[in-house]
Amino acid sequence: SDRIATWRNITNLLQQLAILGLVSLGQTIAILTGGIDLSIGQVVSTGTVVFAHFSERFPDLVWLAVILVLLGGSLVGAINGALVAVLKIHPLIVTLGMSSLLLGATYLYTHEPSGSVPESVIDLAYGNLLGIPLTALLTFLAFAIAGLWLRHTRSGRAIYFVGGSPDAARLNGVPVGRVLTYTYAFSGFCAALAAIFLAARMGVGDPVIGNTL
Repeated sequence: SDRIATWRNITNLLQQLAILGLVSLGQTIAILTGGIDLSIGQVVSTGTVVFAHFSERFPDLVWLAVILVLLGGSLVGAINGALVAVLKIHPLIVTLGMSSLLLGATYLYTHEPSGSVPESVIDLAYGNLLGIPLTALLTFLAFAIAGLWLRHTRSGRAIYFVGGSPDAARLNGVPVGRVLTYTYAFSGFCAALAAIFLAARMGVGDPVIGNTL
């Protein structure tokens, strides 16, 4: 089709891939430690519900809704990491359990897409700068910051050490528990940011929209 290589189609793809890109970024950091985060899909779903319902009730406090969702996602991730570090349970089990808890809590609140997002937020979600979607630019920025963090900071390099051998990392003075905690917190943060973008694009919150992620 002659429409595939058009700029309009490319920008549309960039907008759609921003959600998957952010979630994948957080998952990548978790995998670098030798673990995995299976809660990210439900963090996205629950995040959209929280964002949409808070924005509907307090439309003038959207900025606070953003902060709450980001803090909530980071907290969920930090709990995952702490449980993995302290209880020595495989992250697959911990994060799958967290996903089930979040799903149950979200279903207690709503079983269907609901809530609303202010038009200004929707316009921002579909906005662009010099023809490039803002969501795509923010995603590229997140990847760049994460790359610099992993390559040029002690905390970033510690992630590779833990992933290579937790025991060797511990013997070399790396605080493995702390590394796992902030690693999974970062994964939760990325999922929460993806939830905000997704809710802004859809205009509602959906308790199961993140299942495919």
